[in-house]
This record gives sequence, C-alpha cells and structure tokens, in this order.
Amino acid sequence: MQDDEFASVAESESVEPTPDFSTFPQDDQPHPADQVNPALWPYYLFFRPRLFFIHFVLTAVPALTVLAAWAYGIASTINRMERNAMRSDQTVNEAMLGSWSVYWVVVATGGILSGGLYWLFGGWWYNKRLRFCGVHKGPMETMLGRRVYLYAALTLALPTIGMTLYETIKYPTPLDTFGGNDDYWLYLLFMIFPFWSIWTSYAGATTCFDLKRGKAILWFIVLPGIVYGLLFGVIIVIAMMPYIRFYESPDLASANTYRGQMMSFHYPGNWIKEPPDPALPAGEECVALEPPQDAYLSFRTFDYEGSPQTLFENYRDELRPSLGDLQPQGDMLTELGPFKGVGRVFETTINDQPCEVRLFICPRPNDQVLIVYQVIHTDHAELVDEGLGLVHRTWVWR
Repeated sequence: MQDDEFASVAESESVEPTPDFSTFPQDDQPHPADQVNPALWPYYLFFRPRLFFIHFVLTAVPALTVLAAWAYGIASTINRMERNAMRSDQTVNEAMLGSWSVYWVVVATGGILSGGLYWLFGGWWYNKRLRFCGVHKGPMETMLGRRVYLYAALTLALPTIGMTLYETIKYPTPLDTFGGNDDYWLYLLFMIFPFWSIWTSYAGATTCFDLKRGKAILWFIVLPGIVYGLLFGVIIVIAMMPYIRFYESPDLASANTYRGQMMSFHYPGNWIKEPPDPALPAGEECVALEPPQDAYLSFRTFDYEGSPQTLFENYRDELRPSLGDLQPQGDMLTELGPFKGVGRVFETTINDQPCEVRLFICPRPNDQVLIVYQVIHTDHAELVDEGLGLVHRTWVWR
C-alpha cells in the first residue's frame, strides 16, 4: 500500500500541470490558438507579455526552456567579456577579442555554464520572491517559476545578442568596437531594457501565479528598479571619472616655502613644485608650480640686455605653435601682482578646453629679467588666483 502511495506522489510531481485559465482576469484570457501566431513570439514578449506567458510559458517545452537559458547565458557572457576587456592588458585582449570566430565560440561555450547557473540560482531567487508574495511552494510551481524567470530575462538577453550580431557585421574584430565607436546612441537606448525586463518579469509572475499584487509590485518592480537604478548610477559615475576632477581650494594654512638664489616665496601646501631642470644654464633660475586645478605656473629669471617689449613679443610668438590662436584680452599690462613691466592676458583653447594664458616680462637690475608664464583653465582661474595671492604677498627678491 505504501509503495503504491509513493508511486502516485512521484508520478504527480513529474507531470506538468494543465493551466487553469478560468482563474485569470478577463483581460488575460487566452485567445484561440488561431489568433496567436507563434512566429510573432518576440512581439508578444516585448509588447504583450501576458499573452506571451499564457501561450508560450504555462505549457512546458523543455527544449525552448534550455534555449532561453542558453540565450541569457550568452548575453551575460558578452557583458562579462566587455567588462574584463576594460581591465585586461593588451595581450589578453588581442587573444580573446582579436577574432569574431574566437569571440563567438567563447561566448557560446560560456553561455552554457552561465545559463545553467541562472537556471539554478536565478530561478531559486525568483521562486523565493514568489513565496514572499504568497505563492504556494511545490515542485510544479517551482519549475514554472524558473521558466517564467528565464523567458522574462529574454527581454534583456535578446537585445544584447542582437547588438553584438550588428557589431559583428560592422566591425572587423571585437577589439574595434572599443575604439572610435560612433553608435553611442544605441548603447544609451540599451539602458531601457533592464527596466523593460522588470515589467516583463512582473507580468509573468502576475499572469502565471495567484499572488498578492501589493507584494508583487514591491518584489518584482520597486526593489529591482532600485537595484538597477543604483547600478546604472555607479556605472555612469565610473564612466565619467576620467572626465571629472574634484578641485581642492589652495591650502594656505600649510604653505610651503621656496628659497632660491634670486627669489623666494610661499606657495599653497597642496601645490606641486616641479623638480629643477638640471640642464638650466648657469645664472638662470626657474620655478614651475602645478596646482590641483588645470594650471601651469612658472617664474624664470635670466640675463637679458634687450627691450622687455621685444622679449614679450618673441616669447609670445614662440608659444603660438603649442598653444594655438592666442586671442588678446583687454589692454597691455604694466603690473602683475608685485611685478612691474609689460605683459598681456590671452585666451585660447587647449584640448577643447577654454584656457587663460598670462605672459608678463619684469625687468630686473643688472640686466636681468623675470618671465612670468601662466596657463590656467578659465573655469578654475579664481581658485588659482587665490593661491597666487599667497605667492605675490610673500615674494622676495634675493
């Protein structure tokens, strides 16, 4: 008798349940079979997910479930390879990304393992969320939950694979997709699919299971949305880090001191003084400072018997090849801080950034001259001038 009961239970656990469509809301009632075109399943998945889950997921088709897991695994492997490529050295990248045939073999093979892991662990977590929403725990519900999870994930996987196929046609090798890629708008468009997949997953859960809608909204929409939002925020910050610099104010409280043969002064503690140039001729002295902002400041003294105006014009002309078109701003200067002489402020563009160039010639006794040369990002001039105020106030000729 016990053997018969055990066999009956084992048989019931191995049989897939027949969907009871009578429990669905009227809007979710399945259409007759002749009204659903199987060839249009991607359309149903993206735009009519409830109809998709009723007709293509409730009834188990093991081969299609395996394909769905494999597709999700392939997409995950593609994303993982892109992340690794950004961290790996050139040799590793050329071996893995130098050929599309090698690339597709790797992602197809890796997709098998990744798909299995998603089926096991991703499906477990999906079913766990279903339990939180009041769904009965049973072997049939567990298998259906794994299927719903994997098919909903196709909303994210299919665009990833499709984009990679497009790149395969357009670019000679996978490496070429990392440099000079002009399809940035497509990648921006991709940001909607993770959130699209959240809605599809919610639609699958509420279509295939009898659960509490309030809890389903929390576990399948709100919390995943927060996770994706935070993830995208981190990705955007990391991507923008090379272009974002957080500029400190000049550290006037912990000033450093420069003492040379011809000049001395204090400068902010967070400014860097470049090492002296060993090739500097005897009788010359040059001090170069680099603030945390985009700026370069130098003070150079040497022997000169000519006119300060002539030296100014010659030095200006020497700068033009490296600094581009120097546009004069305002009138000629006769003073710059503690210095008296001749100079001018120019505007130019360096690496597509607006910059201010200050060039000033200060004659000194005994046929000597001081050249003050400053290149400062226009947006940071105020911070740099705050530190230069300390230099000017403490300047001493020796």
